[in-house]
Amino acid sequence: MPRVLIVDDEPSIRELLVRIVEAEGLEAIEAEDGSVALELVRAQTPDVILLDNIMPMLDGLEFLKVLRADSGLKEVPVIMVSIQGEPRHQYAATKLGVVDYIPKPWMPGEIELRLKWALKAGSTVPAVPWELSGAVSAALEARQKLKSGEKKRGESEPQTEQWSSLDLPPNSATDIITPEEGGWLETKDGRIRVTVPAGAVRRAMAVSASPVDADAEPNPASLRVRLGNKATDLTFSDRTGAPVEGIRLNRPMEIAIALDPEATEGAADVSDLKIQEMDNRTREWSDLPTRVNKKTGIAKVRKLAFPPPEDHRKDVTILVISDDKSQQAELVDDLDSAGYQMLIESNPDNITATMIDARPDLVILDLGMRRLGGLNILRQLKGDSQTRQATVITLGDAINVGGGDTSRGEYAQSIALGARDMITKPWHPGDLQARVARAVDAAQARKHQAERAAKRVKSRLQAKRRKAARPTRNRSTATQ
Repeated sequence: MPRVLIVDDEPSIRELLVRIVEAEGLEAIEAEDGSVALELVRAQTPDVILLDNIMPMLDGLEFLKVLRADSGLKEVPVIMVSIQGEPRHQYAATKLGVVDYIPKPWMPGEIELRLKWALKAGSTVPAVPWELSGAVSAALEARQKLKSGEKKRGESEPQTEQWSSLDLPPNSATDIITPEEGGWLETKDGRIRVTVPAGAVRRAMAVSASPVDADAEPNPASLRVRLGNKATDLTFSDRTGAPVEGIRLNRPMEIAIALDPEATEGAADVSDLKIQEMDNRTREWSDLPTRVNKKTGIAKVRKLAFPPPEDHRKDVTILVISDDKSQQAELVDDLDSAGYQMLIESNPDNITATMIDARPDLVILDLGMRRLGGLNILRQLKGDSQTRQATVITLGDAINVGGGDTSRGEYAQSIALGARDMITKPWHPGDLQARVARAVDAAQARKHQAERAAKRVKSRLQAKRRKAARPTRNRSTATQ
């Protein structure tokens, strides 16, 4: 019987959660604090943990830090159930590996649904879709707040709660970029300035510049540039705070870096100095076409795209099942830029043949398919022995958290029919890429596990045949 550990300092909440868990035929164990919970986790290894955040002694986030640092316990799926539903709290929990986040008070049936989801997929489940968690985007509103005062050097960071959860090193600069207005930022030391023109991005995004050690491990979602001995990581993030890989701009951004005096020493001509970028795969530096102003000591480059993402993703095939051409184009733009091989299927009659022929690593299925409907197609895929093992992410309509939406029903049915995740429309590029990456990793891990199991079975059968053959040869020899 699956075991669920309930961690909450409020007895009435624990009692309610115990009733819900036991009504689902699961075993419930309780802890009133994070420190007690750690002892129980080590002693009993639960299948899922329902975790409160605000507790005495050891709160939920501190508990997660200790749990994830333990190699034997870090894979236990954790669902945080907390009254702190603000984006920054949710991001802090998500970055520490929670597979789901349920704000209090929860909806009827919500705990049961999320428990089934986590038990089925384990620690590989992505965190709950951002819209479903109750967070609301306000990029344009945040932009208006920023415009209320003139930006000064080193004071370009957005002050809204939505963007304050971006996990950036000290001395980083951040600005919200909108399609209508673009944006710019300048680091606090005034050394680097990034300007993104209007019309360069399709959605509101955040661009950040963070000083880094030039030899530090590169982030595949960042563009690392340097002039002299100082390096800076430039990163685009969507409104969920997730970094966007393989970013492509419609118009080039300009990166301006103040010349490092050390870099000019011994240079015959200051115009020979080049801004360099790092290849995230090889970790080698290469020169960019650089314009140097000798009077101001400023070097500038223009960039339309970040370096390509990791090579191994080129071997991953994603099949998009959708009859919406604009949606197809958007998915291909967001995921092809992240390094995946993309296939499109819009005809429901051809889906099975395409699945068998292409053997995709992941299927993204639009629930709004006009013929048959996405849920019927999902039911068909999971009911066919040739395609039932496919890893599927569904696309559903945007959720109106406040009232009578149908998306919760689609979400529940998708999970019940075997989908791994559901992403709501409109999605955000970084969030989409992060969910796809985790689903692909889980699918490949399951595939490798099945291959290893098949090899073990084959090896055992061969050993049995060899063992059975030896006595036969011995009897034959004795007869002769």
